[in-house]
Amino acid sequence: MVVDLDDFEGVQSAAMIDAIASRIGAAMCHSEVAIGTSRIVVRASIGVALARAGEAARDELIRRADVAMYRAKGQGKARYVMYEPEIDEHASEVIRALA
Repeated sequence: MVVDLDDFEGVQSAAMIDAIASRIGAAMCHSEVAIGTSRIVVRASIGVALARAGEAARDELIRRADVAMYRAKGQGKARYVMYEPEIDEHASEVIRALA
């Protein structure tokens, strides 16, 4: 989830985005999809990247949200993670260790 806070009137803080991500995740985790005669339970790992207009390019926000999503996936099913620069630092350490 990429959020430009300037695009959302009334959204004033990261805490509000945190609450929104939590509600989206909870709604998705209780979803079932029927495919033929089978029912599939839907779970979501959500990565959230926040920025005000001009703080980061959209491609960078998408990259940050992607990094946060993979952190959420690594922590277990049906979670969300807010991007923090430390996530990039940790990913770089892992890549160096594997090299």
